[in-house]
Amino acid sequence: MKIFAFDLDGTLLEDSGEIHPGTKKVLDLAVKKGHKLILATGRGLSAVLPFLEKVSGIEYLICSNGSVLFDVKNSKVKNLKPLEMDVYEDFVQEAKNNENIFFSANGIQNIFVINTFPPLEEKYDQNYIKELLKGTIPVEDEYAREKLEEDVFIQAALKSDEITIKHLYEKYREKYGDKYSIVITNKVYLDINPLNASKYNALIVALKNMNKNEGDLISFGDSNNDLDMVKNSSKGYAMQHATEQLKKVATEVIGTNNSDTIGKKLLELI
Repeated sequence: MKIFAFDLDGTLLEDSGEIHPGTKKVLDLAVKKGHKLILATGRGLSAVLPFLEKVSGIEYLICSNGSVLFDVKNSKVKNLKPLEMDVYEDFVQEAKNNENIFFSANGIQNIFVINTFPPLEEKYDQNYIKELLKGTIPVEDEYAREKLEEDVFIQAALKSDEITIKHLYEKYREKYGDKYSIVITNKVYLDINPLNASKYNALIVALKNMNKNEGDLISFGDSNNDLDMVKNSSKGYAMQHATEQLKKVATEVIGTNNSDTIGKKLLELI
């Protein structure tokens, strides 16, 4: 039995936000053969739960870059120590000062956002954007901060152009680098999570719970938040458009997320 772990956006999902039909068929076949699936993403839990209705055989959801581990079978959530609200205040102010910065804060139950981001609208179709933002709470909501404090604040993210994100990364690495995990994902996202949060660390917990280890793990990703996951799997695959750092540690670079390349690779592996 193999354990397959997939990043979502830019990897398992096409730019439309859907899984390629060819890949979906092979995922179903893999589950029928007894293999297990794990989704490992930067998305918050509430934005990932709908995939349980689209794909069978998912054992765990790793969300918010490893800050949250959801045991599907037992409906149990394990999360790391939450962020403090100073991060929220800083990031909200960044977005208020620049309309080209999109902000989101993930709790366990809710996602809070401010601004829409034009490049996001250019890359993805409108249905995907609506689905991505469905159920989110505007930061402008007078009770937004209170709702987040009542929830568990486990991730803050900014999205903008590459130059802006690099600048913000240096700024907040200096301010919070010894306190939180700070990473750039997909070149245009800056993510802050609890210290030691990573997809790979959450995978280790999931594998242990399944009586498996890295030798049973095969992973797919496209960004730097997938680095440890891809590097430490028995086989790790980078997408065609992946970051150069990820490509260097991958077993192989495969095709684009807008094709059935993952399905074809899975057929070889199962």
